[in-house]
Amino acid sequence: MFCAPATPKNRSLVRLTLNSGLDRAQLARIVSACDAVRGQVDLENWSSTRRLRKLALV
Repeated sequence: MFCAPATPKNRSLVRLTLNSGLDRAQLARIVSACDAVRGQVDLENWSSTRRLRKLALV
């Protein structure tokens, strides 16, 4: 997790690194955890998500 001053004010960044040694069950667990967190942090209303949605419409 990166927070200010490494990121802009009021912004955070989570860096996720995977490797080829993970099996399908481990990958499924990671995807499930990311899906659960997505709902908790209201990702749909983040400005970056809205910006990407706009770009997809162009």
